[in-house]
Amino acid sequence: MKSREFTHQLGEYFEIFLPDIKRAKPNTISSYADSFAIFFEFIYEQKKKAHTNLAYKDFTPQLLDEYVLWLRNTKGYADSSIHPRFSALVSFLKYASRRNMSALHAYSAAVGAEIPKTARTEFPYFSLDEMKILLKLPNPNKYLGDRDLVLLSFLYETAARAQEVCDVCVKDIRFGTPTKVKLTGKGGKVREIPVASDVADLLRYHLKKHNLNSQEHRSEPLFSSQTNKKMTPACIRSIVAKYVKQAKVENSNLFE
Repeated sequence: MKSREFTHQLGEYFEIFLPDIKRAKPNTISSYADSFAIFFEFIYEQKKKAHTNLAYKDFTPQLLDEYVLWLRNTKGYADSSIHPRFSALVSFLKYASRRNMSALHAYSAAVGAEIPKTARTEFPYFSLDEMKILLKLPNPNKYLGDRDLVLLSFLYETAARAQEVCDVCVKDIRFGTPTKVKLTGKGGKVREIPVASDVADLLRYHLKKHNLNSQEHRSEPLFSSQTNKKMTPACIRSIVAKYVKQAKVENSNLFE
């Protein structure tokens, strides 16, 4: 089949099906879009092929297996991050297979692929000793190191869920004595969490460092991805997993 059928249906999927028919949330659509951007990066880097030339026949079991290995070995993604990236492909191919017979084999290959299973959806509990070790790992002088330090401190202090952290905007921070953070949980339930003064200082540093202090940035996410987009839960879990993996190297008796 012609490759433009793939790109045409992908466009309809993002422009019509997800927002208008499925009523997917904006952060879900953004996460799916990020997943396809990463898949296109793989296609271009490993297959020397532009995404505009992709066709459903290209989605072979071998290609999908290579993609999973590339995510793990080249991109360094944890299993908790690989799963949602791959699931975005499966979701689209399921949509396409109901509208185009040529997509059936692609969908079948994706459903049958071996992808990591992640039983745990939220962060593990860290002891005080473990958290002290984790907070020493991000290097504020390196790219994204300062963000990761503030993020890990924020997670531990607020005990927020991954999605709650993704949804926190600059305006949700109310500095004072004590400083409080507004978290929006499932069902839109809102609660305020007080944070310690040292964490409040880190938040002030973070806002200044990333030029988020002005009024015009109050509605922007508190934490952004490396592409300056709103973070996804998978991204946050991947960051935590990255530092836990580093910590285990010299502290094998911890982080069980």
